[in-house]
Amino acid sequence: MIASTNTTVTLNERQILTRRRTDNDLHTWHVRGFCVGGGVMSAKGPILRSLAPLFKKAEDHGLWFHSCYQDLWFSPSELRHEHENNRFLFSAENWQLENPQLQIDYLESKVRSAEKDLKNFKRRVARCRI
Repeated sequence: MIASTNTTVTLNERQILTRRRTDNDLHTWHVRGFCVGGGVMSAKGPILRSLAPLFKKAEDHGLWFHSCYQDLWFSPSELRHEHENNRFLFSAENWQLENPQLQIDYLESKVRSAEKDLKNFKRRVARCRI
C-alpha cells in the first residue's frame, strides 16, 4: 500500500492546487479547479496562458524555469511535457527564469565540497588505523 498525504495550496481566492504526495511520486500537483460565476472551470488554461510569455522568453534566451519553493528546474520542453501530464501547473508568479549554468555551477561546487570532505574523512580514518 502506498502512503499518501494531501496538501492544498491556495494561490489566490479562486485558484486552488492540491499536491498529493505518495512514496512513488513526490511532486504531483492535481488541479482541483476554481469557481467562476458559480461553475467549476479548469485552472490549467489560465495557468498556461499566464506562462506563455515566460515560455517565449525562456526559449529565446536559453533559460530554464526555476521554482525556489522545492528547488525545481525544468527546461521549457520538460515543463511543457509535465503540463501535458497535469503536473507542475504553477502560475507565472511561482517561476523564475534562470540560466541553467547557475545550477550546474552550484552542483559542481557541492561535488567539490563533498569530495574534499570525503578525502579529509578518509585521511582521518587511515590515521586511526595506524
